[in-house]
Amino acid sequence: MQRELTDTQANSLRALSRQVMAQLELRRLVEAQAQAQRQMAEYQAQLESVNARLHKESITDDVTGYHNTRFLHQFLQQSVESSAENGERLSLVFFDMDRFKHVVDTHGHQLGAKVLREVADVVHGVLEECDRIVRYGGDEFVVVLPAQGRTQAMEKTRGMQDAICSTRFLAEENIHVRVTASFGLAVFPEDAGDMKQLLLAADQRLFQSKHAGRNQITEAGRFAV
Repeated sequence: MQRELTDTQANSLRALSRQVMAQLELRRLVEAQAQAQRQMAEYQAQLESVNARLHKESITDDVTGYHNTRFLHQFLQQSVESSAENGERLSLVFFDMDRFKHVVDTHGHQLGAKVLREVADVVHGVLEECDRIVRYGGDEFVVVLPAQGRTQAMEKTRGMQDAICSTRFLAEENIHVRVTASFGLAVFPEDAGDMKQLLLAADQRLFQSKHAGRNQITEAGRFAV
């Protein structure tokens, strides 16, 4: 026997149907929101990755793969401020390749650039994790030695000098170039009161090493062959 729905039952079914539809719509909105959040998180991660890559490229020297002057000014200023606050020493080494123009004139700019990369690698091998090597421009480099005084910095600079002198560069090309470098060493706060003075002091001592015959280290007005 067929039963007819009462008005109350029909209204209840319609109400139930609306609730079901509302629940389905709510679930759809929740899933859409979750998907949007996932997409936003993925976009944020991609954006952070791109920003990190762009930042790294902005402070990386395109010849050596190590740091450039943009990084130097940021890192050195922070290091000077930290050293002043903590009462620590900070050493800075300026070095320049001796007669590097002859290398470029003999072997060309591409191989000259490779020599600079290999020099940076050799010097980096002498350094510790906290140290930083920067290509300052041309064939000039700066090495920042945080929390290191004159004695430790001088020992490390001699290690750089010896490593450069004892290495045959462009060995893969079977050319075996020999090069030397001249060094200037300055220490904060004895030799300079701020970042600019520290760079200037090391640069002036580098000039003294060049003037004295190259392949030397000058620190505090004294020469070390």
